[in-house]
Amino acid sequence: MQDGWAVEASEPKTGNGYRVVALDDGTVNVLKLHRERQDANREEWGSAW
Repeated sequence: MQDGWAVEASEPKTGNGYRVVALDDGTVNVLKLHRERQDANREEWGSAW
């Protein structure tokens, strides 16, 4: 959640709006570690998160 604006997720207007993003193994690993840290912080901070 960002201050001052809300995230809106929706389907693309057309089928051509879908994209595949190729990620190398290193990037995937960094993203997984980041998610793990976020989850740990979320658990530690509870409702303050």
